[in-house]
Amino acid sequence: MAARLLNESGRRRGSLIDCMIAAAALVDGASVATANPADFERLREFGVTVAG
Repeated sequence: MAARLLNESGRRRGSLIDCMIAAAALVDGASVATANPADFERLREFGVTVAG
């Protein structure tokens, strides 16, 4: 799931960890809680919800 998010969202330096966090949230049906919601904006189109 993380690899799919990374590839489909456009590979960016430093985004692997964000994709791993987002993938874990998607698999668990959870939202991502973050102090930096902008890091996850591009992942919203894949179903990631952000609580920040």
